Amino acid sequence: MLEVLFGNKAAVSILLYLEENGEGYANQISRHCNIPLNMVQKQLSRFERGGVLIALYRGRSKLFRLNQKYPFYPELKRILKKGVSYRAWFPDKDPADGTDLSYKERLQLTQDLSRQAAFLNRHPPASPFAKSFGSFKNYEIWKEKQKNPRLF
Repeated sequence: MLEVLFGNKAAVSILLYLEENGEGYANQISRHCNIPLNMVQKQLSRFERGGVLIALYRGRSKLFRLNQKYPFYPELKRILKKGVSYRAWFPDKDPADGTDLSYKERLQLTQDLSRQAAFLNRHPPASPFAKSFGSFKNYEIWKEKQKNPRLF
């Protein structure tokens, strides 16, 4: 839901992690959110350049936290708090992905969706054929006469 506002799912996951935990290392965030480390690092550096996050060094490691001096910090904090509570009530599981279905149920779902798609498409599927044209001009003439856009 917040992906629309922040650009992508990785950015939202990182911000929600920092809201829940207060601070975190790139490696911690990567493991917790199941996002590749390089993607986390890119998002963190983008947020740091924008002033949304600040980086603190602990030894040789960079620790990130939300920047309380960011101009929109209070609003961002409220949005992230709502995001955290929303995520607790509605996990990221997509009900349409079908991962909780058995093989037979997936097959049935696929057949139902195919039937519905065929019903909604007013043009029948193109039958395979081989046609040769003497020239490109002849092909263009034939193409203009066709009514079914699935042929191309």
